[in-house]
Amino acid sequence: MVELVVLGTTAVAVLVAKGLEARRRRRAYDALERYALRRGHAFAAGTKREGPRVVARRGDLELVVDFCRIRGELRTRVCAPATRGRAPRLAIVQRASDGTRFEQLFSVVGVAPADAPPLVVDCADPLVRLAPQSQVALASDGRRVALSWPGIEQDFELLDAALDAVAAASRWHDPTTPYRS
Repeated sequence: MVELVVLGTTAVAVLVAKGLEARRRRRAYDALERYALRRGHAFAAGTKREGPRVVARRGDLELVVDFCRIRGELRTRVCAPATRGRAPRLAIVQRASDGTRFEQLFSVVGVAPADAPPLVVDCADPLVRLAPQSQVALASDGRRVALSWPGIEQDFELLDAALDAVAAASRWHDPTTPYRS
């Protein structure tokens, strides 16, 4: 009899977990679909392997908004390829969420201090608009720029700010280095 109770309880727990996951997926799908429709971007429903995503264009630049898991945490992510040769390898990470200036809110890692100001000028305003979120991180490996923060973002203004920041970072080019490398 005890085995049946344990088995029944386990089955109910599994069904509840599956239901919560399905609801989370539906919420993510709806959030991206609404954003794409309101802003005139392309929406891709995705597959079981790849989730839904929005493809936005800023001139010749194609940006992708989607959701991903990083270390088990669901995050909103905006990505774009570097468009003007290799982008600098760097990370801009949030260190505080209270403040009004970029220098108070974020740290720039992986780029020489002399190179940081021109890039920061381009990215600062959009990143400051994202400051109400926690754990905002912009990273570039030289070929691709990605910005992410925890949760399923549904605020269109914050998604627009993320697109602006990634577009600025992916278009930035150090004038002292060759155009293509």
